[in-house]
Amino acid sequence: MQLEQLLTQIKKYEIRGNEYYKMEDLLKSVENKNEVISSDETIIMPFYVETHATMELYDYECSIIMTTKMDEMERYFLEKTGKIDLSDIDVRILEKLKKCCINMEKGKRTDISDSLIKYLDFVLNSAEIKERVTKRLGKFNKENIYIEIY
Repeated sequence: MQLEQLLTQIKKYEIRGNEYYKMEDLLKSVENKNEVISSDETIIMPFYVETHATMELYDYECSIIMTTKMDEMERYFLEKTGKIDLSDIDVRILEKLKKCCINMEKGKRTDISDSLIKYLDFVLNSAEIKERVTKRLGKFNKENIYIEIY
């Protein structure tokens, strides 16, 4: 099943003129599917949405990319950070990038289910997101994490 097909089975929310899916809904749906989930190259952008405020969680954007070899993944990390060498990237930032990137091999139907579950769980349970949102908006509820798909 394509990720795009899976999204048609999840409730879509229109908030202030934007269409979102709840991240928790996608996680539950992926966990409950007993079939291969694949995707084209896609970006999953998380947002924290409150009644009167929306925070884009841009540094937790998930890129589903197709590569032919591992060094393309390293090149992606370098482009994302503007660095010349992987050793120039802070270890915490590199770990976050690895958790927020799903690599599929070109020409193969790759099951992204496990990687997608790990990414969604990582964002939903991020202490950094909780702290950032609480500091800015005064409260945090992971049910308010929504996503847009590009």
